[in-house]
Amino acid sequence: MNKFGREGKATIVAEMAQSYEGSLDVAIEIATKVCRAGVDAVMFQVVYADELAVPANKNYGLFRSLELSADDWKRVVARVHETGGLAFGEIFGKRSTDVVLDVGIDGFKIHAADVNNLALLRQVGTTDLPILLSAGGSTEEEIGTAVEVLQESGNSEIILMHGYQLGPTPLEDTHILKMSALADVFGLPVGYSDHISGCVDSDISQMNPLALTVPLVALGAGAKVIEKHVILDRTRLWEDHESALTPDEFVSLVSLVRAFEASLGARSLVPNVAEGVYRKTAKKNIVAARELAAGTILEEGDITFKRIGKPDDGIMSASKIIGKTLCRSLRYDDVIKREDLNETRS
Repeated sequence: MNKFGREGKATIVAEMAQSYEGSLDVAIEIATKVCRAGVDAVMFQVVYADELAVPANKNYGLFRSLELSADDWKRVVARVHETGGLAFGEIFGKRSTDVVLDVGIDGFKIHAADVNNLALLRQVGTTDLPILLSAGGSTEEEIGTAVEVLQESGNSEIILMHGYQLGPTPLEDTHILKMSALADVFGLPVGYSDHISGCVDSDISQMNPLALTVPLVALGAGAKVIEKHVILDRTRLWEDHESALTPDEFVSLVSLVRAFEASLGARSLVPNVAEGVYRKTAKKNIVAARELAAGTILEEGDITFKRIGKPDDGIMSASKIIGKTLCRSLRYDDVIKREDLNETRS
């Protein structure tokens, strides 16, 4: 994700999806406000009904009402860029793909419904733009095939996105640890598309606190991308409102993510600077458990562990001194230092 974020920082994506409801003005207002809230990118669905459904499908009319022209999308992308963000396009066929490429998109989102759409994957794979590949509801074989097709087409920057909209997704069904499995199996970076309820008991006027905290759990599980739906406000039930936050609420989410990710640190067993300070001030060093004469070959009963005045003078590991010979006599509680010992064991 080098193209989409700062080193060591998660990429926060505000998913406009269909909440613009076919209105260019709403799309531009959402994009402007959510970028000012501090997100890294805005993702929107470039919907053309004939790429998503047949006319007999119950949602065909909705999809038709969402359609915007290529010029409209160009204005939306331009506003995202002007406001300092990156623009992701979720595409569903050749037409929407051609549109987003023409308007200067920064990356693609592949919906979980198109994981098996190999022709679409090949078209997107021939670009050098990063791809967020939705893995929700897909089998290991389906994901593996999709990744293989994208890579064989020439694209190497693929992020597997876990999460699925389940009207919205109940907390017990979020399966956050699946991200770790995806990373292990496919050797790719992973992200989290959060679809936990954005409101309380279907009351759109009340934000669900879990909508701000569940993404933090995902960070701890390895998410490099956090994606969350956005709606313009809480005045009514916008399309795709079920798991969404408003731009003002994204300010809080961004702040929490940035504060929380600082706590993650490196995936390493090497002590950090703070642990090094703690080690010196809190851990015990070895002192004489009794009076010891010069020439004593040290055994466990000759030593004990206590905090000392100058930790830099002490030794913390018994294995470094047991069996070694004292060069000088020590009194009870004297700190045993390296210079007090012969270099070779008896």
